[in-house]
Amino acid sequence: MTDLLAACIIFVFIFQIYVSVRMARQEQGAAEFLDAGQALPAWIILFILPGFAFSAIGLERHLTLVSIYGLQASHLALGLVTFSIVSLIMFNRVWYITQVAGFRTPGESFGEIFKTTSLRIIILVILVLFSVPFSANLLSFTGELIEKSTQLEMPRVNTIWFIAFGLAISSIIGGWRGTILGLSLLVSFVLFALPGTAILSNMISPFSEFTLLSRDISDAILKEKLPGVIQYSSGIGKEEPYLGIFSAAAIFSSGFALMGLVFSPQMFYLFQTSSETKQMLSISSVWIIAGVLTGTLICFSPLLAQKLVDGPTFLASFLYKIEPISGVTLVLIYILASIFTVQLLVTGGAVIFTKDFIVSYLLPNLSPKGQRFAGRIVIASFYFFLASFASFLPLISAIIGSTIPSLSVQMLPAFLGLTFYPWISLGAALAGMIIGMLIVVFTEPLGIILFEALFVDLPWGRWPLTIHSAAWGLAVNALVVLLASSVTINRTKTSDRDRLHEAVNKASLLNKGNEPLIWYSTIVWAFLAYGPGAVLGNTFFSDPLFTSLTSANLGIPSLLAWQILFWLLGVFVVWCFAEKIGFGHLSKNNINPIKLERFHKAESP
Repeated sequence: MTDLLAACIIFVFIFQIYVSVRMARQEQGAAEFLDAGQALPAWIILFILPGFAFSAIGLERHLTLVSIYGLQASHLALGLVTFSIVSLIMFNRVWYITQVAGFRTPGESFGEIFKTTSLRIIILVILVLFSVPFSANLLSFTGELIEKSTQLEMPRVNTIWFIAFGLAISSIIGGWRGTILGLSLLVSFVLFALPGTAILSNMISPFSEFTLLSRDISDAILKEKLPGVIQYSSGIGKEEPYLGIFSAAAIFSSGFALMGLVFSPQMFYLFQTSSETKQMLSISSVWIIAGVLTGTLICFSPLLAQKLVDGPTFLASFLYKIEPISGVTLVLIYILASIFTVQLLVTGGAVIFTKDFIVSYLLPNLSPKGQRFAGRIVIASFYFFLASFASFLPLISAIIGSTIPSLSVQMLPAFLGLTFYPWISLGAALAGMIIGMLIVVFTEPLGIILFEALFVDLPWGRWPLTIHSAAWGLAVNALVVLLASSVTINRTKTSDRDRLHEAVNKASLLNKGNEPLIWYSTIVWAFLAYGPGAVLGNTFFSDPLFTSLTSANLGIPSLLAWQILFWLLGVFVVWCFAEKIGFGHLSKNNINPIKLERFHKAESP
C-alpha cells in the first residue's frame, strides 16, 4: 500500500499547489492574498460547510466510538442536523452584518460593536489554539495513521513534516482564495468516496443479519440502546458509567461541542469573505450536510464499525487485498478529512492574525504588498509551530486540543450579542465567557490534570453526570450573561447595535410569520431526536406500546430505525429554516450600508 498511498498524497499536494498558482495569477491586487477580495465564489459553500461538519464529528473518531459503544455512539451523527441549522443561521447573519457595516475580520466585528479590545484578544487566543494545538493533534493522528497503514515504511514524524511542508507551500502561494478553492475540490472527493466505500465494504463482506460486533470494554454496555436519560456518574476517569457513557444527556450535550468549529474565528472569517451565495447555502445545509452526510453516517457507521473492531486500518488493509484502490481510498478519506481541517484552520488563523494584529496594531501603515509578505511569513511560522507540536508534543496537543471546541462554544453569547440581541452587554458577555471557559477546563483532562498535580484530587472526572464539558460551561455562561445583562440593560449603550440589527433585518427579508411555528417544531424534534425523548427509540419499533403485538421484527434495532426516522424529519426541519424562514438566501439587493462610530481609530486594511 505504501507506494500507491504515497503517490496519492503527493498528487494531492501537487493539485493543491496547481490550484494555488492559478488563484495567485488571478489576484486583482496584493491585498486579495489575505481576504480573497471578500468575494469567495458561491459554489465553494457546497463543499466547505460539509467539510467543517465532517471535521466536527471526526470520521475515524466517530467510527471508533461506534465500534466500542454501538448505536448509542452512532446517535451522535444526528447532531449534524443541529450543526446545519446553527451554521445556516450564523452564516446568514454574519454575512449581512459584514455587508452592512463593512467589517473585515472577526476581531474588528466584535471590537467595533462591543467597543473593546478585550474580545479581539480573546479571538486571537482562540484562533491560535485552533491553529496550533488543535490542528497539531489532527496532524499527529494523520502521521500515526499513515505509519500504521504503510507498516512503518512512512515514519510518523517524517510524514508530519512532509504534510506540513506541502500544505504550507500551497497556502503561501495561493493565500486565502487558493486554500479555500483547493480544499473545496478535495472535500468533493471525500463526499463522493465515503458512501461508495461504505457500500463497497458491505458488498464485499456482508452480514446475514444486523448484529453489532463491537469491541467490549464492559459486558454491561448496551450496544443497541441508549443507557437512559442521564448517568449519575462522577465522570470518566473517576467512575465507569453503567451501561455506557452515551446517555441522552451525553448525546444532547455533545451537540454543543459539535458547534465548536461553527464559532471558531476561522469559520467566522469564511462567512465574512464569501460572496453572494444565492441558493448554494440552502443546498449545502439542507441536502448535503443534513441529508447526504448525516444519512451516510447514520446508515453506514454501524456497518463500517463492525469491520473496524481491530482498528481503523484493518478494513483498509482488507479492501486493499481485494482491490488496492479501494483500500487506499478509505485511508485517503481519513487523511483528507484531517488535511482539510488543518489547512483551513492554520491558513485561516494566519491570515486573520496578520490582519487583526500585525496590520491593525503593529504595522498599520503597511502597504498591500507588505501585507501579503507579512501574511506569508505568518503562514510559514504557523505551519512550523504546527509541525513541531505534532511531532514532539503529541500528548500535550491532544490534551489541549480536545478542550478547544468546548472553549470556542463559550463565544455563543457574544455571537448572539453581535447578531441578534443588542441587550447583551460587554461585561455580561466577558464575564459569562471567562467563567464558562473555566468550567470547561475543569471538566476536561487539561484542568483536572493541572489541578490535581498542584493541589488535591477533584471529586469529579471528565464530563460528570455524562454531560459534556461544553454544556456545563455554556449553562453557567448563559446564567451569568442573563443575570449580568439584567443588571446593566438600562446602562448599556446599544444604539450602534440597534441600528445594525435594524439594517440587517431589512436587508435579509426573513419571513417572520413562519418563524414561531418552525422554532416550536424544532424544539419538539430536538427533544425526541437528540434530547431526553430519544430513549423512546430503544423499544419504540421493537416493542410498540400502541399495538397489542409483544414484539416486532424489523431486521434492525429499534434505535437505528428511530435514528433514520428523525434524520429524515431533521432534513425537513433544516429545509424550513433555509426556505420557509429564508436563512438559506443571501442577496445584496436590499443592503444599505451604514456607518458606525469607530472604536479602533486606525484604518482597517
